[in-house]
Amino acid sequence: MIYSVTDRQKSVLDAITSYTKEHNGLCPTLREIMAATGLNSISGVATHLKALERRGRIKRLPGLARGIAILEPQDDRIDAYNAVYLALDRAKAAAFKHHGVAGMREYSHAIDCLEVIKPEGII
Repeated sequence: MIYSVTDRQKSVLDAITSYTKEHNGLCPTLREIMAATGLNSISGVATHLKALERRGRIKRLPGLARGIAILEPQDDRIDAYNAVYLALDRAKAAAFKHHGVAGMREYSHAIDCLEVIKPEGII
């Protein structure tokens, strides 16, 4: 698994999954997730949901109450591609911050090369 999650994030994901199964596809509210996981605040739940979204485990649906979609891993190649792309993108941002445009060019070229080997299913 490329995008590993912490134990607490796993408990949040498990709480969402079990609630959704028990309630015919209806996702839990932040308060229900908080109660199911033992977290102390709604902001703690929101932080874990943001982390799960960054890791590609869920998708938040803005503007919708209970707007959480659980994403299933589709393909190990896609997970690996996303992990490499994310690492290169972060390195490019760091290079730009420290060295300006010149430092970022090497990473931009690597990202362009990565586009050549992009597996099917990635937008």
